[in-house]
Amino acid sequence: MEALIMVDRSVDLISPFCMQMNYEGLLDEIFGISTTCMQADRTIIHPEMTNDKGNDGQILKDKLTIKLTNNDSLFKRVRDCSLPGLGVCTNSLLKDLQNIKDTQGDAQSIKEMSEYLTRVKQMNVAETKGLLDCHTNLATHINRMLKTTE
Repeated sequence: MEALIMVDRSVDLISPFCMQMNYEGLLDEIFGISTTCMQADRTIIHPEMTNDKGNDGQILKDKLTIKLTNNDSLFKRVRDCSLPGLGVCTNSLLKDLQNIKDTQGDAQSIKEMSEYLTRVKQMNVAETKGLLDCHTNLATHINRMLKTTE
């Protein structure tokens, strides 16, 4: 005896409750990723600019586009992490940046200075700090949103 069971999606009560729990999945669920780009409010990415006003006196609420590819070295490392795993990874990177900053004045010889400059170039300190700020602020916003929905 053969049988065919068909289930209409309207009676599927589990799928609506499924949510991706890695960083990239959460970004897609909350902000939406379209062809490797997502848009988020400027105040989420740069919270220190929340009170910036335009020429008309209105608080600026424009959106910024963030490209999420493997060219973003931090996103490449954290895209598959859970939120707690993201915190561990960004904390490690922050310690590396702090270590570079702390050793800045230690270089005495030309060889030590050369090694220091090589480390700074390899890490691309300015870009890494900007990426770290951006992804930390996005993760903080996601974490707040998830806590409010509980």
